[in-house]
Amino acid sequence: VPIEHSELSRLNTGLMENAEHPEPLLDYLMRHRITDSAQTSTPQQIIENMLESPKAKALGEVLRVRYGGYATSSDLLLAVLGEQLEPASTVRAHNPSEQAARMVAGFDLASPKLAGMHATEIVTAFINHLVQTKRATTETAPVAAHLLLARHAPALLAKDIPDKLTYGSHSWVSFETASALRDSKAAGSTAQSTYAQIMAYADIGPISKQERIIEQDAQGAALRDWALANGLLKPSASGRYTQTQISEVYTQYNNQIREFSKASQHFDEPIPNLKQSVLTWLKQHCGETIDYEKKCLLLSGYHPDFPGPYSIYDLVAKNLLLDPPQNLKGLNHPPNRWYVKRNVDFPLQDVLNAARASKIPDFSAQFNTQIKRYVDDFIESIPVLTRYMLSRLPDEDKRLIEYGEIDIYREELIYKEQIDVGILHKAQPDNNKPLLLRAKSGDKTVFYEVNPQRGEIFKRDDLQGNFVVGKLTNLQVYERYPSDQPIAVAKYSNLAPGARFITHLLHFNATPDKGTPNTYASARTASIVNAVHSNVIDGQRDIMVAAARGVTTLDTEVPNYKKIQEFFLNL
Repeated sequence: VPIEHSELSRLNTGLMENAEHPEPLLDYLMRHRITDSAQTSTPQQIIENMLESPKAKALGEVLRVRYGGYATSSDLLLAVLGEQLEPASTVRAHNPSEQAARMVAGFDLASPKLAGMHATEIVTAFINHLVQTKRATTETAPVAAHLLLARHAPALLAKDIPDKLTYGSHSWVSFETASALRDSKAAGSTAQSTYAQIMAYADIGPISKQERIIEQDAQGAALRDWALANGLLKPSASGRYTQTQISEVYTQYNNQIREFSKASQHFDEPIPNLKQSVLTWLKQHCGETIDYEKKCLLLSGYHPDFPGPYSIYDLVAKNLLLDPPQNLKGLNHPPNRWYVKRNVDFPLQDVLNAARASKIPDFSAQFNTQIKRYVDDFIESIPVLTRYMLSRLPDEDKRLIEYGEIDIYREELIYKEQIDVGILHKAQPDNNKPLLLRAKSGDKTVFYEVNPQRGEIFKRDDLQGNFVVGKLTNLQVYERYPSDQPIAVAKYSNLAPGARFITHLLHFNATPDKGTPNTYASARTASIVNAVHSNVIDGQRDIMVAAARGVTTLDTEVPNYKKIQEFFLNL
């Protein structure tokens, strides 16, 4: 039941007058609480034990009898606890003002400095703040924080919040909105619920007009927090923003959500697989039990480019099963056809008959269309992913990267190629091609690894005091040859200094710090993204197409004369 601020003040005064020993109520209740060693001492359990103690019940009953029967004794004690911990918060609860929005016990719950922090980190920061400002002791601060946050930021107390869900993210907007809607129906329920329960409840959506209003208000507040955390709005002394500013926030949020949805949908799609498509079709139309990868087929007439033997899969993938290559040297030769090697049992004619009857598709053309779209989407998604990763960094890191002196480097593995014994090469594995950022501001230097292929950006403390541009070895190091065997790097941070080759790519001068940046849309982010994008996609199109196409016998047999032709053409 809501209690007017004047009543709360009267309750607090009366409590202090009737107390055996005038002291903060929380200290008094903590001192007389029931303790149970079998229970886990969570803040919620401590609060429940406090309210069940004989001292608490007696004190609550005195308040209830003397100051009205409109609330239970526990409600009255909790109300007075809130009044003592932060009088301004109870004023705001009954007379909300934009200027005081989200300030609880002098702690700004909408501060951009919280961006990128998990809920547990924010709660810990709040607890430390209560101790530092002497609003609570080390023992009582966790309970005081729980009491205040349950009333003003219950989403922070929810259980089992995913590790990657951080304040200031797009997902946090949805979570905070859902928490407010759930708490509006059952006060205090969010702090007792799991993340999954809250989001499942939100899936039902508002039903009544009142619920829709609550959801709209909660979403508006969550979006303002998101905009402050991401530099789209600057902190306002009044806490007020124009309708134009708010409309721009909605526009930017929706635009980013659309970009993320498109990119995430692409990463959810399986890469086109030519071999799987061909084999599936053959089994459906030509029989389940035939070994379509058995290499037993030869061309009836001589052709220098097609020595064989081939499998049915090889021929279908290249559109050659029903259209064998013909020898153009003489017109009097009979048409070429496929035949089965001697002493091999294979139902070639049955497969040919079924393939003709079923009108075998042009798998090669289909694949080329599908893989082009897939690779184009993949390449287009990398900048979105990189911008997102940079924008999700904590505020301190975002400001350092945005305004500090920045250098971008490529870190490569130095290795010995088996074919060229004693010759050193350098390269990045095709599936692990990050860049390094070195950010400086004053005496502070931080190294970051930006790795969109693994969807992460993190600090590289291993490079502090151990950073050499170029190489440590005096030996010549060559670029990777196309014929080199594949290489792998599990973690670049684990590379020995002598196995590391660092190349400088770009430099940006420091600029004045203008507060929390709009990292997602900044010019500096665009430059970093372009460098990362160029590094990752270098050669990726051919690599992805080759991997998706799969290797057939026809791909591996390049006649000697063609190798010689290509050698001269490449000079």
